[in-house]
Amino acid sequence: MKLLAIFHWIVAAMAGLFGLFPLIYVGFGTAIVRGLFASPRQQAPPPFLGWMMIGMGLAFCLGFLVYATALGFAAKCYSQHRRWTYCLVVAVISCAWFPFGTMLGVFSILTLARPETKALFGEGQPVPQPSSADSEARTPFR
Repeated sequence: MKLLAIFHWIVAAMAGLFGLFPLIYVGFGTAIVRGLFASPRQQAPPPFLGWMMIGMGLAFCLGFLVYATALGFAAKCYSQHRRWTYCLVVAVISCAWFPFGTMLGVFSILTLARPETKALFGEGQPVPQPSSADSEARTPFR
């Protein structure tokens, strides 16, 4: 669980960094709206195009930052062994971000589906501990 929390922090930092790249579109959109691409030989792009670029850039930036925040909170939940359902939902959502989120999401789902992990989070049925008589009965060789 500790490694899963660490990897969630790493992917959250990467998503936060990638979430800043759409601000380039916001800059270009602002330049189009202000008319900085106009020249004497060419007509300037329509301002609607600039506003569309600003809107799309801000939407993608906000989406990535919300995703990074959700991953960071999931990392904290993994460390505290709390909110199993939230961690599972974030793992499923992470599968959409290829390749890093997909790897993280699949390993998180596989880990969260184990009965031992559910018991650690306080979810599901407690895992029975095998007694010494049970372990001797299950050995293939005597």
